[in-house]
Amino acid sequence: MYTRLTNQLMLDASKQNINESLNRLYDLQKKASSGQKYATASENPAIAAQGISLRSTQNQLDVYQNTMASTKTWLDTTDQALTQITDTLKNAQSTVLQALNDTQGPDERKIAASAIDGFIQQLIDVGNTEDRGRYIFRA
Repeated sequence: MYTRLTNQLMLDASKQNINESLNRLYDLQKKASSGQKYATASENPAIAAQGISLRSTQNQLDVYQNTMASTKTWLDTTDQALTQITDTLKNAQSTVLQALNDTQGPDERKIAASAIDGFIQQLIDVGNTEDRGRYIFRA
């Protein structure tokens, strides 16, 4: 049995083939111009999922790095403040021990008391140390 192909049927088939070729050409040009192997995630879901996972991991790493930098700054500030406190307390202890000496008169003891007041003020100032607007010693 012979099938008769009309000119219209052949023309429709040719148009459909040309449209499909043009669509493939458009997709290839789009990929070439964008530099991406896949234009949409649906073209390769496994690669898309991997990309999402990598971006999520990169975001987590960025957060960790920011946290580490903030923590390091806070630790450095705290270390400096604790060093100042230690030095001030050593100076205060030395001053108190000198004032307790029997050879010290009332005038020397008043000077020592004034020095102790200065040490107390230094400790208060160090206690109010801030890192990025937040007190490092919260009480």
